[in-house]
Amino acid sequence: MTLSNCRELRELEICVLHPMAEESNLISSITSTNIQRITFTPPLSHKRQSVPDRPDWTKLDNCLCQLVGRLERGVRLEVVFQALDRPWWSGELDFEKYLPRVFEKGRVDGGQIIF
Repeated sequence: MTLSNCRELRELEICVLHPMAEESNLISSITSTNIQRITFTPPLSHKRQSVPDRPDWTKLDNCLCQLVGRLERGVRLEVVFQALDRPWWSGELDFEKYLPRVFEKGRVDGGQIIF
């Protein structure tokens, strides 16, 4: 799947347990320079797990930073790791460890990163 034809995309919600290469590829395909929010939502059937130490976090870190670099001037991007009552990232995701480039460029507020 690609989002290259969605030039006016403003919001994207991705339902995943762990961001993997597919989600990073999807984010990399965004051509909209006005996207304002990306939300990662865990599946409802999810059971609490620890945060995996995966190279996929590095790929996600890089493509989020590249996306921010392509945004129109003045556009603010929010990346939200949705805190339902069962996500593994609720209060556990160490943004500095798993998304270091994003952490440097954005402001972290709970489970949300604001660029």
